[in-house]
Amino acid sequence: MKEGDLLREAEFIADSIAPEGLCSSSSKELLQAKLDSLLLTDEAYGWLYMNFRLTPKWIGPAKVFLKSLLAILQKEGVLADDDLLDAVGPSVAVVEDPMEVAYEIIRQGEGKP
Repeated sequence: MKEGDLLREAEFIADSIAPEGLCSSSSKELLQAKLDSLLLTDEAYGWLYMNFRLTPKWIGPAKVFLKSLLAILQKEGVLADDDLLDAVGPSVAVVEDPMEVAYEIIRQGEGKP
């Protein structure tokens, strides 16, 4: 057995014991960029969340936007199910103008301050 073969075998064993090597920090940064672009399929988002606990950075603002829209519909009396507000999350904030959240997402997505 050559020294190179022994080294490859040791690397293989180390990777199987500590699979963190499968997704290095540079790989996670690349995956995060793909997640943030919102161009993946639902299955890909689910897989990345289940395996690496990665989610798009827009999830929080999107929940604020959604809950704010639902609050407007509730205030107008046209929300079919009031439990929808709680389904978004009890800790999610409600803002008066949901479009400000949408504009902020767009500004950040375009890289503007």
